[in-house]
Amino acid sequence: MLRSIDISDYALIESSSVEFAPGFNVITGESGAGKSIMMSAVDVLFGGRCDRDSIRSGSDAAVISGEFVVPERLRRAVDSLLDSAGVDRREDGTLGIRRRISHSGTRNFVNDIACGTRLLADLRNLLVDFHKVNDQLALTMPERQLDMIDHCGNLLDVRKRCSELCAELTRIRVAREKYRSTLVPEEQQEYLRQLVADFDRVAPDPGEEESLEGRHRLLAGAHDTLEQFSGMQSIVDSSDGSVVDRLGEIHRMLSELCRLDGGAVCGKLLEECDALQEAASEFARNIESTASGIDVDGEALAATEARLSQIRTLKRRYSADEAELAERADKARETLRMQAEAGAKLADFDKEERRISGELRKTAETLSGMRRKFALEFLANVRGNLADIGFPDCRLDAAFEQVADGPSGCDRVEFMFSANPGEPARPLHRIASSGELSRLMLGMKTTVSGADDIPCVVFDEIDMNIGGETANRVGEKLSSLGRSRQIICISHLAQVAARGDAHFLVEKHAESGRTVSRACRLSDTVPEIGRMLGGGEAALKHAAKLVQDVMSARDGGKSR
Repeated sequence: MLRSIDISDYALIESSSVEFAPGFNVITGESGAGKSIMMSAVDVLFGGRCDRDSIRSGSDAAVISGEFVVPERLRRAVDSLLDSAGVDRREDGTLGIRRRISHSGTRNFVNDIACGTRLLADLRNLLVDFHKVNDQLALTMPERQLDMIDHCGNLLDVRKRCSELCAELTRIRVAREKYRSTLVPEEQQEYLRQLVADFDRVAPDPGEEESLEGRHRLLAGAHDTLEQFSGMQSIVDSSDGSVVDRLGEIHRMLSELCRLDGGAVCGKLLEECDALQEAASEFARNIESTASGIDVDGEALAATEARLSQIRTLKRRYSADEAELAERADKARETLRMQAEAGAKLADFDKEERRISGELRKTAETLSGMRRKFALEFLANVRGNLADIGFPDCRLDAAFEQVADGPSGCDRVEFMFSANPGEPARPLHRIASSGELSRLMLGMKTTVSGADDIPCVVFDEIDMNIGGETANRVGEKLSSLGRSRQIICISHLAQVAARGDAHFLVEKHAESGRTVSRACRLSDTVPEIGRMLGGGEAALKHAAKLVQDVMSARDGGKSR
């Protein structure tokens, strides 16, 4: 249960501390006194949205802290959450929660350890059930009605599997479309096949055109070229006074000198001359070899020109050089390979989609059967609770409609309600009375609370637009609910407030020119209940009797 809450510099509350009791806690006060601000603070404490505008004017930060006593049955689950978040446990099983909202951001602490809002949200799911003013409007939404059935019927695991399968379907469909986007149309495939065929037929090497152009220039002037080579051959080796002959003369001179000095002075020069003679002879042979490859009859020239024409035609057709052509041909081959495999690949995608769709279908059908069975039991229990709060002959049914398989299964459900015998049941959103909606919400919340272990339920004006004998029954129902768990409830009804195990009054007044809101626990509830009944002597007498009757009923007829 929520043992206490301390609020400072939050909206109208400068500083307020409240120690709640087990059982049924009632909060009352004039309209605008700050009751909803207090409930908002409880919501914020457990991870609810906190707005910087809620910081009290003139203050740097709002601080909300509280202490929660965790029941023994929930200790293991809570301890697991704390361990996962790296938060120390307390030996007495309590939780200290603090949130500081400043203009620069919000900081959260559990047991004095900084933590994220995710931990607060997880703790909230285990420990506190909030019912806010507009929740009865949400109750009219079919999707929320489906959520209620799944939650109370412990069907969330099956529903989660539907959601997982839908995510898998989406993934496989996206992957298939992404794969399709890599494929090319038939006309583009034909172009790629032609590119590969043309390239393979010509098969140019990188830089081949440049080499052929040089060869072509030589071959085009074959006669002149041969004369040039002949002249070079004559200079180097085959004429009187050639390079080879002159080097021979130098060699003889150096050999003569070496005989005179024993090679001490000219030995090195003689070695160099030997090397030059060998190089000159090799150079002469290369000139001869190259000259012999020059075809003066034109066959080599024609072959070179034909090869150049092939390469240049290919380059013009595809607007690329040899290296780029090779790269594009490789890519074209890979694309055509993938295209050839596309049929099998797409068939695999389709097979996987059918498998997942089949599993989703079976899971959704299973979930639907479980829902329909549980809804009968659930709504029967709700009708029993509604009979206790003024709807003894009501009808409450669930109209199921099959829809396409999705994350929530294959059901759309709508609760159908009739408060009066003989009247047809209608969807909840067509019920005009907010008082009826409030009682419906209470009946359902009572049923839901009986189906879970949540130790604290917070109601913000659950008794809205209710009065008379119905108010008595609502008060009895809330008091009864408080016997198994802690109830914290804002109320405007004296019949409800009189049944509180603890009664808190929220008031606002001016201090130093500013409005301040505070809450205090009442030891004598009669004056406040009298105010709620309209004020005056008669109201006070009525309030005293109402309180006395409640106390007597609790004690089995003996006054406290």
